[in-house]
Amino acid sequence: MIKTFRTSGKAIDRRKNYILILDVETSGNLAVNDTSIVYDLGGSIIDTTGGTHEEFSFLIEEIFMPYDEGKSYMQSAYYGWKLPYYTRKAQNGEINIVSFWEAREHIHNLIKRYNVKIAMAHNARFDSKALNNTIRYLTASKQRSFLPYGVNWWCTMTMAQHTLKTDKRYSAWCDEKPQTRRTEKRGWVKLTAEVLFQYISGDDNFVEEHTGLADVRIEKQIFWYIKNNYNFSEVYKSPWGKRFEDKQRKLKKHKIKQHKNTRFQWDIWKIAKSQKSLV
Repeated sequence: MIKTFRTSGKAIDRRKNYILILDVETSGNLAVNDTSIVYDLGGSIIDTTGGTHEEFSFLIEEIFMPYDEGKSYMQSAYYGWKLPYYTRKAQNGEINIVSFWEAREHIHNLIKRYNVKIAMAHNARFDSKALNNTIRYLTASKQRSFLPYGVNWWCTMTMAQHTLKTDKRYSAWCDEKPQTRRTEKRGWVKLTAEVLFQYISGDDNFVEEHTGLADVRIEKQIFWYIKNNYNFSEVYKSPWGKRFEDKQRKLKKHKIKQHKNTRFQWDIWKIAKSQKSLV
């Protein structure tokens, strides 16, 4: 049975909007076009007001465990040297070793239970791609999407790019230690989860753990900080770029359901808009 950590014993408040926040650690250099495959998957159900409701931490059995004469996909993992650390956590019951399908089923059940419409990560493009790569690898592309249809991705890095990156206070803070807080080539402010959390927490010595659940816990703090300190309705959130999100906002504003409207209906909407501008 999968062990999870429910942080709230209260019944689910249906008035709140819940978000699934995820973080993955990956192993690359496999026989899958050098793409990244997930071995550590951490996550949490949070709300937009600062509450944490459930947490989970999974090691993916198919990737983490040895598969042939002691060989392991973990040998090509960037943080593969953490094998003893993960082993200790598993022995202490702090992380569950489960199959990828058990992890996916558990996440889908949480999405259904909390009516989740948003999944979020820091650099969500990477996490989304890694999860989809893993399911395609394990099913020989018979299944291609990890999350169910209707769940959209938000990215805390995108949010930081449209808020903290242009904030003079954050820029001045980065100038205090440019060797660690600015990029080497162009001198841009860094927007990594580690540097952002140092700023919002005031802990200059903080070092990111680079394990799934530990990273989720700092990324949700980044989200709440941005939501509470900036005009969140105007902040770009999608990992797929500004043009994509502008299109989605236009669809929502004019109540156009993208997958149910024909080209003819789009043309009618454009004509109506142009006539309105002439009045």
